[in-house]
Amino acid sequence: MALPGGEMMPREIKFRGMDLKGNWYYGNVSVLPDKVHDVAAGTYISNIAGCPFAYAVRPETVGEFIGLPDKNKKEIYDGDILVYQNAYVKIIFLIYWDEIYAEYETKSIVNPKHSDAHCFKPHWNTYARVIGNKWENKDLLNKGGEKV
Repeated sequence: MALPGGEMMPREIKFRGMDLKGNWYYGNVSVLPDKVHDVAAGTYISNIAGCPFAYAVRPETVGEFIGLPDKNKKEIYDGDILVYQNAYVKIIFLIYWDEIYAEYETKSIVNPKHSDAHCFKPHWNTYARVIGNKWENKDLLNKGGEKV
């Protein structure tokens, strides 16, 4: 995001991850390939006090905050499912990180006219809202359903 004068505003770098019980945790991410002292190998999210191995999470659920909120001021993370709607179109899409282009992109789930991947445009968040994520709301991915 640009500030007046063209300088870039730093965004907050943080992650979220889900544990085996379905609880979400937010903070920094740490990955231990091997056991270290009494901490088992795994993927962890830190707590507010800064403990790096506070919460063991499922590695496939870890997603980074993209730096923008949705239209309701809810933070958007990699793996979220959003609905974008304006006067002309309604699209349900998945947010994901594209390794080749090094940017967040969208993949339309419902509207076949918009099935191609596109870079997530910063102004889209003023129209889009988070309606779920790909781990808790597989029905949105599989059936193209929508929670309103």
